Amino acid sequence: MANLIGMGGPPMSTADLIQQMAALAWVKDDNKEPYNLVTSARVAYELYQRVSSSSDIDVYQTQCIAAITAYIQKHPKATENELAKVVKKEIDLFRTKVDAL
Repeated sequence: MANLIGMGGPPMSTADLIQQMAALAWVKDDNKEPYNLVTSARVAYELYQRVSSSSDIDVYQTQCIAAITAYIQKHPKATENELAKVVKKEIDLFRTKVDAL
């Protein structure tokens, strides 16, 4: 029975708890305002996170390409192996930055 109502699993996040409290106020007092406010805030926050993360990824991608381009310009006679090492290093750095978002 506890699993049916979400008990016994991992604890709720703070945002989930606040939303559940607002839902309870709505059910008990027929007061939709707290639930509407909390839900609107969560949606706005999620949208902001997705938009801002996308911008960060674009910046990281541009930095990666610029670093590779700069290496090629400074080392026009680099071997394929040297170039491959630099490209791998820059892509790994890009991946690390994106994973940190």
